[in-house]
Amino acid sequence: MRFWLGARDRISMDEAIVAIEQELATNPISAGESRAGNHRLLVIEPLAVVFSVRPDDRLVKVVRVTKRR
Repeated sequence: MRFWLGARDRISMDEAIVAIEQELATNPISAGESRAGNHRLLVIEPLAVVFSVRPDDRLVKVVRVTKRR
């Protein structure tokens, strides 16, 4: 992630990454908010993640990660 390398506060970035990974690993179907199609949006500042879930395959696919601040 290019924006991690340029982050002024890498600690908050690292904390957000860990929280996102934990949320997607434990309960991806209800994580975040639903979006068009099969996508969901999870925001844990300073990051936002768009992802899709295939519950039958137990698979989470991260589509996009953006920096919010």
